[in-house]
Amino acid sequence: MIRSAQGFTRAGVLIVLAVILLPVAAGLLLIHSVAQPPVDHESSDPADFLLRAEEIDLLSSDGVRLAGWYVAGRPDRAPIILCHDLGKSRSSLLSTAVVLSGAGFPVLLFDFRRHGASGAAASTFGVTERLDLLAAIDFLGQRADGGAGAIGAWGIGMGAYAVALAATERPELTVVALDALYPDVPAEIDRRLRERLPPPLRPLVPAARLLYNLYFLAPLRRHAMVERLDALASRSVLLISGSDSPQRRDQGRALYEALPESPQGNKNLLELERSGADELYAADRREYDTRITEFFTTYLSQDREGGDRPDGKIEVLER
Repeated sequence: MIRSAQGFTRAGVLIVLAVILLPVAAGLLLIHSVAQPPVDHESSDPADFLLRAEEIDLLSSDGVRLAGWYVAGRPDRAPIILCHDLGKSRSSLLSTAVVLSGAGFPVLLFDFRRHGASGAAASTFGVTERLDLLAAIDFLGQRADGGAGAIGAWGIGMGAYAVALAATERPELTVVALDALYPDVPAEIDRRLRERLPPPLRPLVPAARLLYNLYFLAPLRRHAMVERLDALASRSVLLISGSDSPQRRDQGRALYEALPESPQGNKNLLELERSGADELYAADRREYDTRITEFFTTYLSQDREGGDRPDGKIEVLER
């Protein structure tokens, strides 16, 4: 009887552990699928876009090697760093690089960790990727034709989050365009999980949120951008969202309203039918690139020249 009872106890413990651990393991695997998606490791040739690009190597402060391109520009123009989204690569930004380069801006494009030709590392939705961007800023600071003063940056999704975080640490980033910026990492994981799951399973997303810190082995709220917006008040900021994604549109509007006003900065909102977080073609691509170029020409040129920024507290480019 004793052995039988002991066997029953062990079996009961195993059943309880299975009931607890199997859903946790399934949740972690699901989070992994959206946090570490397949990435594009193919690299286009900038020459095919009529760009004369210099191959560069960057080293992040935590030892990750990064691959990039640097396109020189006019000496009176400040440089702009382009930052791609999760699962993309620097090659996806070449069309916009062509337009910015045509306007005279020096342009730096690089692959975030785990992406493109850069070194292997876990993706963290922009938290550690900001270290990659800081390495790009340091690279520009070491060049005679680099960031001797103001630097601009444009990012999409994960790239936008990395740009926003880096801007709170580096005063050189004075003009930033943030496409599909999310308020914090959990909000972006929530969105991606809802897209991945069939409608009947989407109510389980709040339960999965309990596992985010466990998956990343870090408290994600410590890096919540929505709680650091005060640090961007002195910058010129362009928030971009597409109306085809109601959640991203609403997030963009909320961040725009929450961003403090400052005499030293300007906040701008651009709502288009589709943003750079989607594939853009023909007229949509031309409209998007024109708006980006206008923004940097207006604000980054003023910072480079040391002049006063344009008058006006708030400028809504399109709603």
